[in-house]
Amino acid sequence: MRNILPKNIILLAEACMKETGKPLYAVGGSVRDFLAGFSLASSDFDLCAPVPADTFAEIAKKNGFRIDAEYRRTGTVKFSSFSSAQSCDFAKNGGEKSQFEYAAFRSDKYVRGEHTPAETFFTEDIFLDAKRRDFTCNAIYYNITRGEFEDPLGGKKAIRDKVLSTVDKADKVFGEDGLRLMRLARMAGTTGFLPDAETLAGAKHNAALIADVSPERIFAELRLILESDEKYGNKGGVYRALSLLDETRVLDGILPELTAGRGLKQRADFHDHDVLEHSLRAAAYADRHVRLASLLHDIGKPFVWEECFDGNDCFPLHEIPSAEIAEKFLEQMHYDKKTSKEVVKLILAHNDHILDDDYSIRMELNKMGA
Repeated sequence: MRNILPKNIILLAEACMKETGKPLYAVGGSVRDFLAGFSLASSDFDLCAPVPADTFAEIAKKNGFRIDAEYRRTGTVKFSSFSSAQSCDFAKNGGEKSQFEYAAFRSDKYVRGEHTPAETFFTEDIFLDAKRRDFTCNAIYYNITRGEFEDPLGGKKAIRDKVLSTVDKADKVFGEDGLRLMRLARMAGTTGFLPDAETLAGAKHNAALIADVSPERIFAELRLILESDEKYGNKGGVYRALSLLDETRVLDGILPELTAGRGLKQRADFHDHDVLEHSLRAAAYADRHVRLASLLHDIGKPFVWEECFDGNDCFPLHEIPSAEIAEKFLEQMHYDKKTSKEVVKLILAHNDHILDDDYSIRMELNKMGA
């Protein structure tokens, strides 16, 4: 892995060892992706060591880095290099990276439902530091100076088996931060890994904790989920992620109007699936630019259902309540107004009947502002 690290980070690790006698580690996404054979183009690049944040910041400054932020309570330092030209083979693996994050080894205590630790204890024990993370595949450490991996929780095996396993009891891990429920789904989508039985059961048991997560954090994670087939080119990633949100019932806490379509049948001559499954598949198969609209396009159907004269299930003018519900949801998620307006416009138009002639097509495009 040493060959893909920026040269200035290798030099920083050597300086850290020289001044403190402690190794600097790469940890998290970049290590996982390297071992899994994924592209490192968009990997998280995180560093850690049993060294206090202020000490590390001084070493980094002396070695040509700029300190962008320092959070002594959590032992975190955000820093960047002045010149991306100091990178080596990292560029060949998907692009240069000049911003980094460091965290001192620590152990955290949480109040259930809160995503920030109530207490933080700094430690030199790599096992305790690993136990504060989310999944074992993200808790593998690369000793930059020695060029060796340290795997205190069996993360390498999880990667080989393509399994997502929590670093501790699943109830504890998800109880520390409800957003990890969504992160589980996103990682399943991006990596193709599947949660083991305990992790899946823990996610189901703690699904209600998504209610404690702020709209901004939910929105950010949902956006990544709708792009989860792109990070490593994992086809079917979006559907896998959305299906896991449904299976764990986390989706019920995010979009209860959408999951109201679970089990709601549609006309067999038009649809193979119920309203919810149809919506999940529509989002998964859609172009990335219209996935959000595709996910929400039928969200109003459960509220206008009626039985038609021929005995079929009908949803008259469902595009109108669908657009209204979508607009309200996007406002709650603090989505930008431009995107929200475009999503609502697409939902309102998705049930339009367009004649197969140039004039009708041009009129519809003009209506949509194309």
